[in-house]
Amino acid sequence: MVEISPDVDVLETLKHEMLVRNFNAAAGALFAYDVLINLDVELKYIWAAMNIRKRPINTATVIFNLMYLAQRYLPLLDRVILDQYFMLGASNTRACFITYTLSAWSSILGILLSELILAVRIWAVWARKPSIGIILIVLSLGCSVPATFFFARFVGGIQYPELNIQTGPGSAQLRRCFYSMKNKDIYVCWIVLMVYDCASFILMSIPGFRAYRTGGSSNLLKVVYRDGVIYYAFIFLVSLVNVIIILILTPDLVHIISPFERVLHSILASHAVLHIRKVASRDYVQAGDVSSGITTTGELTTEYSQMSFASNMFRTDADEDQDQNVTEGA
Repeated sequence: MVEISPDVDVLETLKHEMLVRNFNAAAGALFAYDVLINLDVELKYIWAAMNIRKRPINTATVIFNLMYLAQRYLPLLDRVILDQYFMLGASNTRACFITYTLSAWSSILGILLSELILAVRIWAVWARKPSIGIILIVLSLGCSVPATFFFARFVGGIQYPELNIQTGPGSAQLRRCFYSMKNKDIYVCWIVLMVYDCASFILMSIPGFRAYRTGGSSNLLKVVYRDGVIYYAFIFLVSLVNVIIILILTPDLVHIISPFERVLHSILASHAVLHIRKVASRDYVQAGDVSSGITTTGELTTEYSQMSFASNMFRTDADEDQDQNVTEGA
């Protein structure tokens, strides 16, 4: 059992915990709303591609879609873990430790998977060049390793003192525990993420600028580059706000915005995939199945230019043969 430190204002700490709880609930509501309004698109372009009766089975497509579904629905796991804690109230230090540790590392895993999907998108718009792949791998490892180290130190520094409250004369005691933050190391994680997103923003902007300069104007092309640039810029700004809040507020409020950013990563990465597949199936002339992936390069012939862009990552040989026949027929 961890004793409450004499310098801790229990009432103020509980008020802050209630505020964080409300932000968690708001983030959960945002996630649920986004899932519901995009469920029809997801069923059509993700779940349909997971049909095991479909032959031949493209292993790469299945892996990518599983990765998508994991990062998409991990916030649901976060909400289930935290909500049961908030509603039922963990009564001892061990229960608090397990609850917050599982939720914390589930959040990190979800963010890493979301960033991986966006990184695949970058590799796609560079026509899967090996040099860009190496840059992305080095950048990912160079940022994820220190971020994971500081996050582990932050989680390890959280204490979970138990609180016994006498609800009334002759009544049973209300036992529960709450978290007590001892450091703000998590701000380093968000700064590292800002560095990664800034580099990713540049990598996405370069081919995007070239595409627009050479006259690319298709809806799919706009989705690939415009959304990619906007998503990275938005995540960067949210991370910046998060860092400022962490440095200004008290330690027990350092993760008040983190639930929103965690959900935001899942939402934006999911939209990056769904939006491409939706626009590709509607506006891009191709014989292949657009629900099978997002990144194989294809040739877009316009009145002004012929451009290479990311349209359908894990395509089968049959799809490519059909595309070739369509091109020859034209």
